[in-house]
Amino acid sequence: MRRLGGHKPDLGLLDVTVTGSRAFAVEIGQMSIVDVSQPEAPRLLGAYPLPSDLAFIGKVVAAGNYAYLPTSAGLQTIDVTDPAAPRRTSLFRSGSYFTGAAVAGNLLAAATSYDGVFFLGLTDPAKPVSRGRADLRFNNITAKSVAISGHHVFVTSADGPEAPIPKTGVIEIFDASSPASPQWVGTYEIPAVAREVAVSAGLAVVTSYSGIPGSPAGSADILDVRDPAHPVLLASQELNPSVAHQWGSRVSLAGERAILSGLTVLDLSDATKPRQLVGLAQSAGSATISGDVLFAGLNTYRMSPATLLRSRTLEVGGQALGVALQGNVAWLALGKDGLQAVDRTKPDATALVGHLPLDGKAWDVALAGDRAVVAAGEAGLVIVDTTDPQNPQQLGTLETPGEAHAVAVAGNTACVANSSAGVQVVDFGNPASPRELAGFATLGPALDVVWHGTHALVACREAGLQVLDLTVPAQPELVGSYLVRGAVEAVTVVGDRAFIADGVEGFRVLDVSDPSKPKRLGLAAGNTQARSIAVAGRFAYVADATRGVRVYDIGDPSRPREVGGTSAVNTYRLAVSGDRLLAAAGSSGLAEFEFFAAPVELGIVHSGTTVTLRWPASALGFQLESSPALNPVAHWLPESATPETVGDWQAVTLEMGAGPRYFRLKKP
Repeated sequence: MRRLGGHKPDLGLLDVTVTGSRAFAVEIGQMSIVDVSQPEAPRLLGAYPLPSDLAFIGKVVAAGNYAYLPTSAGLQTIDVTDPAAPRRTSLFRSGSYFTGAAVAGNLLAAATSYDGVFFLGLTDPAKPVSRGRADLRFNNITAKSVAISGHHVFVTSADGPEAPIPKTGVIEIFDASSPASPQWVGTYEIPAVAREVAVSAGLAVVTSYSGIPGSPAGSADILDVRDPAHPVLLASQELNPSVAHQWGSRVSLAGERAILSGLTVLDLSDATKPRQLVGLAQSAGSATISGDVLFAGLNTYRMSPATLLRSRTLEVGGQALGVALQGNVAWLALGKDGLQAVDRTKPDATALVGHLPLDGKAWDVALAGDRAVVAAGEAGLVIVDTTDPQNPQQLGTLETPGEAHAVAVAGNTACVANSSAGVQVVDFGNPASPRELAGFATLGPALDVVWHGTHALVACREAGLQVLDLTVPAQPELVGSYLVRGAVEAVTVVGDRAFIADGVEGFRVLDVSDPSKPKRLGLAAGNTQARSIAVAGRFAYVADATRGVRVYDIGDPSRPREVGGTSAVNTYRLAVSGDRLLAAAGSSGLAEFEFFAAPVELGIVHSGTTVTLRWPASALGFQLESSPALNPVAHWLPESATPETVGDWQAVTLEMGAGPRYFRLKKP
């Protein structure tokens, strides 16, 4: 996640709301209006002054050309049509503080400290008019926040300051389809002080804190509210103390992600098992995502495939040094602990499905069909049958000169990097009896190797990148090289582009369309102690010995640039599987990272008896699903129609038939 820019408020920042291209920042003494259409350079448009003696200022909510600000002096309506000269158009008062507000269509719900919830009409958005009010059903309760979903209004409330410890919180749900006579429909109690609620697509996320002085404990509770009369707790996620301080955490929802104060992002694709994807533990007041930009306070961050969101770290009983993928099974080279199979579809407790002890030290593993080829250090090359991942079998071995450090395969031919002993070419067509075809003494220690057609590209430390012609595997020939000032320790290739990294000059992109004459296309300067490199789309991922995983944007190969990364784990080898990056993470085991994807908007157009659904063509890997109902239970089934690409969109046209149908996009 790369910081793009920021706007430093003149006074203490209390809260920020982002609506479209504008951010509304509540500060001590004023509400600033900031243009965030260019996230790299937020620009102050204007400010609305606030009395310095206000005892409370809540979270601003914006709709159209108006902002609604709950304060201790009342609910203020501010016209921001001209952001350089915002002006108040109305002040709605009650007998207590206004603590929160939410807008949906022509309905504004405003929570108060002791007067319950007001339901205001926005026929004239400049002058909200009271349509009705509802008391909270619990005594001595203070409303904290409010959210609207459909015609239901959700209110968080908690014990007042005079209540004993431990404190309790409540979510109360009202049907506001008739604002003049709102009906209470349900409640859910929380054994903590409820802070804020966000609701979307039948899910509610409620944050809370303990209420015990000096205690930082807090949580985010995920509720199924498809039946508002009977909210059901799906999961509770304990929050980092730096996020869930004694005043609790802000929360917003974007697609299947919940964004909390402190730049904490929860994945709710399986709401019963929320996963913390990222948590930067930064004080940010409120945070939200718009497209691929995360707003934290008035700082902006780009969320993209450069943003690695750790989804899982699995201890594997050894030091993971190499990784290769066979469908849903990851094969790990575990150093002195041999070879381990991991079923990525299973939970941690049962994911380790097969293990094979090996002589030597397993540094790297490559796959060829149902065979694994392992570079096993001083034990040489080992061929393993992987037909049954629960019971891998050693088929054959071959001693190699030096120490087998890395291996690449093409068909039944393996090219082995043997460190100081150079490169060995091996035929393992008969896996029980692999045989050496040739050896080649490279000019420096061979640490990494990759096939490029009939050539092998070899990382040889201070001797740079060396290119061997293996058209005749038994007669390797040095046909090209590329020298660097540092030491090349890792190499990979995609098409006619090779990617290398050295510890002095940084990350390089080479043109190897003519393998005998590698040419530099671009350089991203920096100190990079690379162990391996993986590429997915326009990004290259480098396992760095000192900085975890570094991410480089290679969309313009002439100008690669470092755009992100994570130092969460120590990494050796990397592999890409769909939208995941897998890392052999040494003593930490197998680490999986999810590439961030911005929420995808599904559009629908109705015409006669058909509907056309479309979504961006850049959003790959999604399945269109439909359900005949949402309540009480949705039954999602995949649509069999194949999407067509039309310009920048993927589209599907379906016959509707009788009865309602609901649609969604989901990644399998």
